[in-house]
Amino acid sequence: MTSEGVTAAARAAREGRSDVLSTFRKRGTAYTLQGIDRLIEACAFGDSELVKRILQTEPGLLTELLSMSGTLLAKFAGTGNVGGVAQLLDLGVEVDAPFQEGDGYFEIPEGSLAIHVAAWHAQPEIIKLLVERGSPIDTPDRNGRSPLQLAVRACVDSYWTDRRTPESVDILLKAGAKADYISLPTGYRAIDELLTSQLPPSKEATDLP
Repeated sequence: MTSEGVTAAARAAREGRSDVLSTFRKRGTAYTLQGIDRLIEACAFGDSELVKRILQTEPGLLTELLSMSGTLLAKFAGTGNVGGVAQLLDLGVEVDAPFQEGDGYFEIPEGSLAIHVAAWHAQPEIIKLLVERGSPIDTPDRNGRSPLQLAVRACVDSYWTDRRTPESVDILLKAGAKADYISLPTGYRAIDELLTSQLPPSKEATDLP
């Protein structure tokens, strides 16, 4: 049981950590989830058939899940669970549902959107899915950072620089994200080259590193 009063398996499900749940199963670590946590687990695995079966017998769980929309979507986005995010959206979770409580440990301010979390956690496949599902792309978080700014920062000044790739920036730029407020050079040449192609001449870096 964790400090939040939920089991480790329930916590993993709520974080979208299907990888952790799969490890529990492979190692023979028994766990049983009931009610809302069983539904969240099915979402974490992207198991639409199981989701349907659960809701056929306990339809009221959908309302409970939707009441947790912003938190679940943000958590699943941060862990890179593409199938889980898609399942949540298919169930009616709004793509711009706010992560009301945020996450101070990971510098995610209150009210952030899933696309902010995905950009900051360097999860390009999640960003792509969220953009396809209609997520806002230029809305700033409460720290004034847009998804594009967070995607750049994730590559040059974050916990996740080992995931460094220009893909998140490329996806956002192709979706129409505004780039004229990004200072160059950023510290990552691949991103600088993408951004330079979008900026007016006065903003272009003259000597990219």
